[in-house]
Amino acid sequence: MKDRIGQSGSNKTNRGASGSSSKLPLIIGGVIVVALIAGGAWFFLKGGEQGGETKEPVAASGISYPANTQPVSEEEQAMEDVILSAKGQKVPTVTQLVDLVAINQLTGTLESSGDGKNANVAATLETESLAQKAADFKASTNDDTIGWIRIPNTNVDYAVVYKAGRENYAYYEALGYDKNYSKDGVIWADYECTFPELSSNTILYGHNWHNIYTPRTMENMQSNDTMFAQVMSYHYTDFAQENPFIYFSTTEKDYVFQVFAAFYTDLAFEYNYANMSQEDFQKVIAEAKAKSQSNYNVPVTTEDHILTLSTCTRMYGNTENQRFVVMAKLVSEGTPSTTISTHSNPIAYNASVEG
Repeated sequence: MKDRIGQSGSNKTNRGASGSSSKLPLIIGGVIVVALIAGGAWFFLKGGEQGGETKEPVAASGISYPANTQPVSEEEQAMEDVILSAKGQKVPTVTQLVDLVAINQLTGTLESSGDGKNANVAATLETESLAQKAADFKASTNDDTIGWIRIPNTNVDYAVVYKAGRENYAYYEALGYDKNYSKDGVIWADYECTFPELSSNTILYGHNWHNIYTPRTMENMQSNDTMFAQVMSYHYTDFAQENPFIYFSTTEKDYVFQVFAAFYTDLAFEYNYANMSQEDFQKVIAEAKAKSQSNYNVPVTTEDHILTLSTCTRMYGNTENQRFVVMAKLVSEGTPSTTISTHSNPIAYNASVEG
């Protein structure tokens, strides 16, 4: 049954924050130089702003000169986008600037169709505390409970359980919340994750036994669409546009996350590691964005805490190692939604940003 649990099981190799992967070319040295240039540009642009407005260049005589209308190359436009993305960070760090440049280089141009839409909402916590709901479930039903996951406008509204240790990678593969056999199973966290303090990447798995060929939503759901079946709703850009935030809480604290990618992949893409080197993390973020069904226009760096939801699919044929994955980053209350568009040219589910 491991073909549908949305994870790669015991074949995961140890890969920690202090390690480095030979799969990603060593680009950090060159990136730092570019990042410093971007950083200087950012501070220059920041210094040219007052009250949210950019000053027009004015000569000593008081004559205003027109803005430069010369076309820019794709490379120059990409760098400008990186700088603007960096400006979106409250206090950009050198690490964030390095990440944004490196990720941009890996993804290349993310092409969008003309259906961009912004829900114009801000991140808020749920009225009902999911942390309290998880704590109550832990006390009453399953002492392995570490949190609760809820996705708006879906039936994903479940406790999250967890068993630490490599030997427990498939502990909940065929168990229900009562720890008895269950085909539908539970929502469980990867054995490498940590709680209540969150690891860099918190990976949650759930079965999807039926909604695997033509993704359904609440509008046409079936009774057997349980656990992570409706994570597949993010296949559709219009759903993504209306639901930019999802909620995961530990038993101790409520959190809100902003979706930045939803994509099909196979297990050659090692997205399900709780802690990675900066280089590996950059690649995971870049490949998630390059494969994403929609362009979310959410800047993400290795200093962010990521939430990864993983389930199985058969969208690209009846093979056992396909996954549908949604990734979101932890944000503070008040974070605004972004303009989300259909990604018109995502890389193939079994391709890599490294070619």
